[in-house]
Amino acid sequence: PVLVDERFELARMLRVQTVPNINIVDANGILRLAGGISLRQPIAPHSSVTIADYLRDGLAGKGFVTIDQLPPYYPAFELVGKTIFDFSLEDLVSKKRFSLGEKLEPKKLTLLVFWAVTCPHCQKAMPKVNAYYAEHRDRLNLLSIVKNRDEEGRRKTVHFARAHNFRFPVLEDTEQVWENYRVISTPTFFVITPDGRIESAFIDTRKGIAAILDPKIEQLLQ
Repeated sequence: PVLVDERFELARMLRVQTVPNINIVDANGILRLAGGISLRQPIAPHSSVTIADYLRDGLAGKGFVTIDQLPPYYPAFELVGKTIFDFSLEDLVSKKRFSLGEKLEPKKLTLLVFWAVTCPHCQKAMPKVNAYYAEHRDRLNLLSIVKNRDEEGRRKTVHFARAHNFRFPVLEDTEQVWENYRVISTPTFFVITPDGRIESAFIDTRKGIAAILDPKIEQLLQ
């Protein structure tokens, strides 16, 4: 059955912040697992047991132990090794349209970045990404995608991009691209090969963009 939570009462009770959101209640009405994002998500740090395994074992009669807290999980990482989802979106600054497929070139990697102007991590990372891109445009293409709720969000995004002299398009998602790429956190980065394969995905830039991308460029484009 599909239940309609019209007033979001159940969502508030379960503290749902992202969707999909997996919650498992046993036959006695006890909440055993909450806040799952994907059936492939491990139920504990460094564990090979996923939510799918946990559910399968429980239904097979092994019972459901309570999972106090699931480790962080990013569904975007499930796309590594798969072919890109192409799209065509408008750049908020230039008003030109760009597609991901058109950016794929021989001997060039493509970096696809999902970010938000309200995200503190993005505010620190994106100017550094821009600087790196400016120095490596001969071997790297770059597209970024934002999702704005209103005109104020668009204004702030354009202001930020212009203030930092972004050399790459800032595309507004109007085609559920975030959903296709399973993005639930910003910033999220995808490294794409010239033939359109997602080579890797990452969210943490603390060790530096150069430390992450330099080896990939050297290895994949040699």
